[in-house]
Amino acid sequence: MRFLAPLFLSSLSLMANTALLEIYTNKAFLTQQFEVGSGVFETTLPDFVHNETLSIRTPCATKNKTIGEPIQANTPLQKEIENATQALQTAQEELLATQAKERLLERVSFSNSSFGELQKNAQGFTALALETLRAKEAQQKAVNLAQEALNRLTSKQTTSKAKPLSLSLTCTAPSVLEIRFELPNLEAKRVNTFTGESAQDKLAITQSLFISHTLGEDLTNIALRLYSFAHNHALAPTPFYPYYVGLPEALPMMRTMALKSMGESTQDVAGTPVELESKEVWEASPVTLPSGEHTQVILHQQQAFAQYGIEVDGYGTALAYMRATFSPQVSVESALTHFVLDGMLLGERNTGQFLPDQQAHVYFGKHDLIGVEKKLVRNFTTESGFGSTKTTERVWRYTLSNRSSKTQAVDFLERLPLSSHEKVVIKRLGDAPDSLDAEGKVRWNFTLKAGEQRTLEFGYTQSEPIQK
Repeated sequence: MRFLAPLFLSSLSLMANTALLEIYTNKAFLTQQFEVGSGVFETTLPDFVHNETLSIRTPCATKNKTIGEPIQANTPLQKEIENATQALQTAQEELLATQAKERLLERVSFSNSSFGELQKNAQGFTALALETLRAKEAQQKAVNLAQEALNRLTSKQTTSKAKPLSLSLTCTAPSVLEIRFELPNLEAKRVNTFTGESAQDKLAITQSLFISHTLGEDLTNIALRLYSFAHNHALAPTPFYPYYVGLPEALPMMRTMALKSMGESTQDVAGTPVELESKEVWEASPVTLPSGEHTQVILHQQQAFAQYGIEVDGYGTALAYMRATFSPQVSVESALTHFVLDGMLLGERNTGQFLPDQQAHVYFGKHDLIGVEKKLVRNFTTESGFGSTKTTERVWRYTLSNRSSKTQAVDFLERLPLSSHEKVVIKRLGDAPDSLDAEGKVRWNFTLKAGEQRTLEFGYTQSEPIQK
């Protein structure tokens, strides 16, 4: 019996829920499943697939696997490209004809004409020249539009060729055949959006994946599996080699996928994190990915209760930042993150992973209505009477002002230097903090009423032996 699968690119849309797209941080793979029995199975593969990059899995006995020479792919997109190519050629030919007419008009001579004839001919010649010029401009515009249309279509596919695949199968019962290969032309990027509503103590979190590919045919009704690690990453422990002091160790480099400029579409699918043995992955289905377009797949959305307050980094910029403290119900993966607060898009930055049911913080930029003034009020160095020890004293005074119309909870942070030597002694100065941890993080927690102002001082002394 001979099993003939339609052209691979064209058959994808006909086989709902039989295609799986797996996306790693550095590679992507497409797996398609066919129902087969004993006999010859035939299909076609994209031109970029080779024997060493093709994986075939089936319980049937397989022999005589043959991948033929590339042939022209018979896809709807290829037919559109052929029509667009013909339209461009027609527009170019019309333009060339008008340009030839223009050159002919340039060679017309009226040297032997009388004044009356010259006047009469000049009027007709002017009308003809204007007509030719306008036709040339219109045809040049038509050529440009036809070229742009063709470029849009050709950008949707990496290759217009396909390779025939033939397999001889021996099956004890009706069975399944899986064909898996890498998609080198797929690009994927995770993007999160944190939308805060400070008045309602709410934080909406949307996790999306932007995908584009140039396979040349839409991937329709496929299952999507998204991994947060690289393909072939951490498969085995690092080999042991002797380490020589002074020689650098090589670090592996990971490739990430970027996005090119294409059309866009958005899909909202039921994406969920799934634990597969020792790995956690995200799964979503069904998903449709048009060729040559950026598709936004919304993987997950959740609402979290958030406590909004002010954090001041006295040790850094000495500015007041809007902070939301929350605990997500579902993990939020590392991604480029957009921040929206009370309807205002504030900016974007890369964020790390937020684990479920663990307290986390996100920041929504500088709070313009909380003023922070930082002033160095003491900065001097003294030496002991015997000249063996020097002590440096530094003290800063902070003045915080609440110019907003409501009470604000403030978390003020400073940094106390840590001694790396037993002979270097650090002592804290200034107002007593609410906490001081082992890393030197000094913290004050207080509230500022509307219009209220508060002053606090922080400093330290650093005593160390004088080097002689």
